[in-house]
Amino acid sequence: DTGPAQQVVDEIKKAGGQASASTLSIGEPQNAEQIVKAALDAFGRVDILVNNAAIYPLDPFLEASGDAWQRSEYPTAAFESTLKKLLEAKVPVAAICGATVGLARAGAFQGRAHTSNDPQWLKSIAPDYPGRDLYRDELVVHQDGLITAPGTAPVEFAREVLAELDAMPKDKLSDWFSLFKTGRMPEGVDPARLFSE
Repeated sequence: DTGPAQQVVDEIKKAGGQASASTLSIGEPQNAEQIVKAALDAFGRVDILVNNAAIYPLDPFLEASGDAWQRSEYPTAAFESTLKKLLEAKVPVAAICGATVGLARAGAFQGRAHTSNDPQWLKSIAPDYPGRDLYRDELVVHQDGLITAPGTAPVEFAREVLAELDAMPKDKLSDWFSLFKTGRMPEGVDPARLFSE
């Protein structure tokens, strides 16, 4: 049923944006590749990919807790195929906490600096993952569109994702980060400015 997805596309277009929808199941690697290719053909690049699995709650692409990543309880082949296409197309990819395990197993860290919850923890789950020598013990690592963070750094992680997507001006992003890191509105910052579009 294309109805719900098409309704969202229509709303985005009505507001002046661009969007396309697909109802292909990305549980099949060839479908995932087809969706990414269609988006690249239509828009030339992909700045954000939304997988709204809630439209079909009985068949989500990926709904994995930290433990599920560790136990490989996700559609590994489809995930790895889609991830490979996204990285090749230079689409930003971000993973925090246990999700870094999926990227490590998929080879996404080969030639890329990255972080996770702890280097020994990651190696204990994915012992021979490519790129393990590029692990950085930092709160967030952001290199060439790949953003990784430990579970203890959600605000730093969100800041880097917002920066990668150029979702808000740098000065506003700095104030946003300060607010969510400290729990206090930065001195002299108008909340209306911070939360307006």
